[in-house]
Amino acid sequence: MKSWHGFSALVVVGTIVLAGCGGGGVLAPTAPEYRMVTVASSGTVAMYSVSSAGSMSQIGTTSTGYQFVSVEAMTDRLYASASNTDGIYSIGFSNDAPFSNSVVATASDSGSLLFKHPTKSALYAVVPAQNTVDQWTINVDGSLTAMVPGSVGTDMSPRDMVFHPSGNYAYVVNRGSEVVRVYSIDSNGALSLIPGAAFSTNSHPVKLIMTDDGAHLYAMSEDNDISQFSIGGNGLLTPLAPQKTVYSMGNFRAAMTANNVLSFYRESDEGIETFGRSGNGQLTNLGAANFATNAITDVYRLPGQNLLMLLAKGSGSSTTISMGSNGIGTLQSEAVLPVNTVDVAFWQMP
Repeated sequence: MKSWHGFSALVVVGTIVLAGCGGGGVLAPTAPEYRMVTVASSGTVAMYSVSSAGSMSQIGTTSTGYQFVSVEAMTDRLYASASNTDGIYSIGFSNDAPFSNSVVATASDSGSLLFKHPTKSALYAVVPAQNTVDQWTINVDGSLTAMVPGSVGTDMSPRDMVFHPSGNYAYVVNRGSEVVRVYSIDSNGALSLIPGAAFSTNSHPVKLIMTDDGAHLYAMSEDNDISQFSIGGNGLLTPLAPQKTVYSMGNFRAAMTANNVLSFYRESDEGIETFGRSGNGQLTNLGAANFATNAITDVYRLPGQNLLMLLAKGSGSSTTISMGSNGIGTLQSEAVLPVNTVDVAFWQMP
């Protein structure tokens, strides 16, 4: 990889000392600060500081020869996959500047989609072309060691993966066979397919949304509906009644904020539509004014309670909005990301 071009120094998160009686002081914590990394199909990698209000400032960027597809990040390194190679790439960084990069693993095929376990040192690659999930242990030095087994099977054309908040279960949605598969996760992070745990979905599902409380799961479709499930204590799914919420045109570019508002890009008029979650998990249209985007738009949930980033495909233009419980989004800030950005990852600064 080529050199990293820096734009600003690391912002240190700390405390403010307030004056007190007798020369004492009171420590008041500053607002949390976050980082975001983006990867582009052109090979560009960029890093940003992100405030708790969602504003973004570019720190640095580097160009590579890889056609990136997916990225996951930790506090000291990121992992990326590409469409023109089977390699899983690691880029380490310190004080917001990279100090190493290498190929640390080989996926079953190119174009894999990366996912990191939320609490365990485990990295997974969903491989649509091979109908597998590859799995590795993340070592202290950032290298990857294949688990035993090194991969587990899926159904046809797996496209997305989410984890239960307990960390004990993973869910993979399969576009070709139109099912969600449930896997148990052991103490080391290894996946095991739960026999018979395959649950039918809508047509052509490609995106999963897990609620923060782990009570409900939604499968978003490329076509025109959303499948709805409750999640039991054993991690298994039960279809809600009715199971499907019908809506016109692709709703798979989506995220749910902490206030249980599901926001998704609606192809029919290039806007953001919002659904709310009822007590039993059913989604209902909030009937809010559609937030216009004027472009095909990916939807990401930013760190923070109810912030979304709307990323215009191709141009790299991004908008941060605060999503109200009424389904109305309020503009917070705007930024320009690298052209052809395909995936992003966030983490909180220690």
